[in-house]
Amino acid sequence: MIQLIYLSHATRPMTQAALIELLTQARERNLSEEITGLLLYGKGKFLQILEGNARSVNAIYECIVKDNRNYGHVLIQIKSIEERRFSRWAMGFRNLSEQPIDLDLGYIDFFEQDLPEALVLMNHKEIESLLVACKESL
Repeated sequence: MIQLIYLSHATRPMTQAALIELLTQARERNLSEEITGLLLYGKGKFLQILEGNARSVNAIYECIVKDNRNYGHVLIQIKSIEERRFSRWAMGFRNLSEQPIDLDLGYIDFFEQDLPEALVLMNHKEIESLLVACKESL
């Protein structure tokens, strides 16, 4: 089993209806493929964590990369895991535009438009912690 985390840019700002459509599609596919995870959307960016068997997670990520609703993918982390951290979530979701996260002042805003890719990659553990914190606050 693996866990994959990526960051991407929305091609255009996502409306509530577009986000609902995206989530409906993701949840249906994730249930059929036994994928779990969480999707965050804010400031025109997506941050997502996917968990499941390697073949299914990689296939879904390939589809995401080809999806014209987003671009500029940064694969932050891919690792083997013994157990899921998001076992109850076919696809949890939080729109950070509507529900900002209350975090310490030292927090790096991974949704900033001009954040260097190297800085994102260096902070993969903090990004994983951010996703877990969002899960726990839902």
